[in-house]
Amino acid sequence: MSLLHHIEYLNQASARAIEEEHQIKKKYHIDTTFPIDPLASHVKKWVRADRPEAAKIENYLNELDYDTLLTIQTLMYFGRTGRYDELNNRNFHLAHVGEPKDHIIQTIIQNRDIYPDYFRRALDKLKNQGVHIDSVKQQFPNSHQNH
Repeated sequence: MSLLHHIEYLNQASARAIEEEHQIKKKYHIDTTFPIDPLASHVKKWVRADRPEAAKIENYLNELDYDTLLTIQTLMYFGRTGRYDELNNRNFHLAHVGEPKDHIIQTIIQNRDIYPDYFRRALDKLKNQGVHIDSVKQQFPNSHQNH
């Protein structure tokens, strides 16, 4: 599958997970703009509530190979900072090689609410530079590591 396909899936899944979380908060009367009493029964129910859409993102990411995850993470950072050196510098990519796969997945998941903006900015910047997204992964050397 193409890198663009993965990013499109993650963006759509993010929107579904955000809506799911909104509905769960509404169901349990959770307002995160105010302090939450962690001992309150409705808060405990909210914390334990099933989040199938969020779980789908994690499952999807777990199915991806290590290098694809690194490239997605790199694009996410690139979209956040807009620094071309992060995208073009192999050292940035290699600095993350060796990072456990589950850590990369958690980093991506933790940015779920904002990564659609990061990916959009990254894609726009690549397009403006005349770079096709699938060529980004090809410029990085394979990690050749099992994680």
